[in-house]
Amino acid sequence: MKLTVNVTERDIKYGKIQNGHTCPVARACRRLKYFRNYKDLAVSVTHVYLDMWLISPIPLPYEAKRFIQLFDRGQVRKPFKFEIEVPDGKE
Repeated sequence: MKLTVNVTERDIKYGKIQNGHTCPVARACRRLKYFRNYKDLAVSVTHVYLDMWLISPIPLPYEAKRFIQLFDRGQVRKPFKFEIEVPDGKE
């Protein structure tokens, strides 16, 4: 199943550089209903990790990876959307 993740200006303003739990992409993912039942969500430059890394990581698309790389270098980025593929059955 595909989900659309919307990274907003607020996510960018309050997101923390080099922090997988509070970066803009992690903040945006947490708003999605799909992720609300997980106790832990963290984002790396390449994946979304759920529940202490016990669940298979969800790969991020190129545009999200690039955003994280630039954001972590302190380069302000504009809001954007991207899609991720997640396992079915938990919506």
